[in-house]
Amino acid sequence: MPRTLVIPPGVTVPDGALTWRFSRSSGPGGQSVNTADSRVELSVDL
Repeated sequence: MPRTLVIPPGVTVPDGALTWRFSRSSGPGGQSVNTADSRVELSVDL
C-alpha cells in the first residue's frame, strides 16, 4: 500500500541524499519506448 511522506515548508534535502536512476520503461508505448530512457526512479536517503 503506497504511503505519502509529507514534507513541511522550509525543509531541504541535500543533493547527496538523492539517487536518480534512468532506464527503459517496459510495456506498450510505441517505438520510442525501446530506444529512450523513459523511466525515472528517485530515491532519498533519510
